[in-house]
Amino acid sequence: MPIGLMDGPVSQRSITYAGIADIVKLMAPGDDDAPFTSHEMQKIFQGELPLNGVSKPFHPMQRFEGHYCMRPPDFAVTYVWGMDFRKQLPRYMDSVKKYVQSPGFVHDVEGIKFEDMTFWVDVFFVDQNNSNLTVRLVEDCSHIYSRSLHHVIFMSDTILERGWCLVEICYRTFAVQKEYTLKTGDLINLLAGRPNIIPVVYSSTVSLRQGVSEKFISVNKLPSLHFIGGMQASLERYCRVSKQIVRDMRVYEDIERVRIREIINTLFPGDDTFDRVVHAFARGALLQLRKAHGS
Repeated sequence: MPIGLMDGPVSQRSITYAGIADIVKLMAPGDDDAPFTSHEMQKIFQGELPLNGVSKPFHPMQRFEGHYCMRPPDFAVTYVWGMDFRKQLPRYMDSVKKYVQSPGFVHDVEGIKFEDMTFWVDVFFVDQNNSNLTVRLVEDCSHIYSRSLHHVIFMSDTILERGWCLVEICYRTFAVQKEYTLKTGDLINLLAGRPNIIPVVYSSTVSLRQGVSEKFISVNKLPSLHFIGGMQASLERYCRVSKQIVRDMRVYEDIERVRIREIINTLFPGDDTFDRVVHAFARGALLQLRKAHGS
């Protein structure tokens, strides 16, 4: 293994959107209509699908080292593995660019351009050949989604049903709640898009940023939601039905369900509390969609 990006904490590594696009172009099949999702990339990394005619396990940071950056990511990304990296990712990234250029967005480096900002997308960083993949995912998620400057979510119809997506939302919302000493009710109101009638001013417990508004927390700290298609019916279902999110979450293996539930119940007191958080998240997402469509 070459010395370089594979060494050091995963929270100190990232990749630009241009870097992601370049790696996808190098790996994707010649047929533009063929799907190219994390599932296909995982199989290439595990040696189950060939790359340039060769089937051999590898980590992308070894083969494509020049496309990575040795600094913490600006954005931690939550997405469903069924997302197509050629057809859908560019559209999500267009939305992120608009978010960066929107009023209220704040970055710690003044004047930084979107093109220079970096991302953490699990399939490009988590070693798909690690025999302790679940342990690795837990370690990476706890650092990345709690500490990244921003957290963006590429919304889809099933994202609030996926166990690992819920873990990422769990880590982020808990970290924000803790940093600004929000009560659970305040966190739920902000996620649902219902700020206090009387504005409240908060101070960070982990940085020098003092006197921030609820809007600052909502725009810069809580997950930023990005849509490329209609998922209004799915969100309305979540808002209408008292769905037991944690109990019914979808996982690949039962052992993941046990570990994910342990994480959630460690950060939030019981399934019911986190279910309320996710329902509030869904209400906020539905409100955002309705505003976008003028309804």
